[in-house]
Amino acid sequence: MLKKRWFKLMLVALVLAAVAVPAAYLATSHFSGAASPVAPDQDFGKGSEANDDVHFLGEPDHAPPPPSEDPVVEPAAAPDSQPERKLALQLFFADEKALAAGECGPCGYVAPVTRVVPFQEAVLRLALQELIRGPLEGEQGAGRTLPAGTRLLNLELKNGVAIIDFSPEVLEHSPGGSLGGIVFIQSVVYTATQFPAVEAVQVLVTGHPWEDGHFFWDKPLSRQDLTEQFSL
Repeated sequence: MLKKRWFKLMLVALVLAAVAVPAAYLATSHFSGAASPVAPDQDFGKGSEANDDVHFLGEPDHAPPPPSEDPVVEPAAAPDSQPERKLALQLFFADEKALAAGECGPCGYVAPVTRVVPFQEAVLRLALQELIRGPLEGEQGAGRTLPAGTRLLNLELKNGVAIIDFSPEVLEHSPGGSLGGIVFIQSVVYTATQFPAVEAVQVLVTGHPWEDGHFFWDKPLSRQDLTEQFSL
């Protein structure tokens, strides 16, 4: 009885040993294949279906940050620089030489000074503002014709007539005298009529015709009128 039981146990052991050996061999073969190195010429970045898979490439938002390095800042490309537009104005200031000699020049007691300024559309207003500004350093022989502090209150152009409205300073700070009035009239008329659109000029002071005690500017004056009235 014992021999039969021992024989059965030996038989079971042999069967289990026979099954265990192939299983161990298969398991060893599987893991050894998974751990084998990739061949040098194998490139998963080319010709691989995994290369088209976003998970293989990695999501850009979740990719690890690159190593910290000092950023290289490229200089910004300079925009195409356009040359600034300029405007040449003729400003008729007092001709100090003519005043000293007591003799009229080609434009009476004023003479043109060419001043180059940044361009703007409102050229007449710009010219009058520069006239109020007065002569600059380097503009030799030119004298002021409008008092400092004079303001341009309003400016209109109607049928070729420039209607210029100045603040009270134009009279309050005037040097006075008939010659001073002539210089003022010539300065404003010649400066304004350098533009083809302006044929004549009328000056107001706070809405009323300019009057200095010698002259009453009650109607538009042109360059021709200056020649006739002041014997230029």
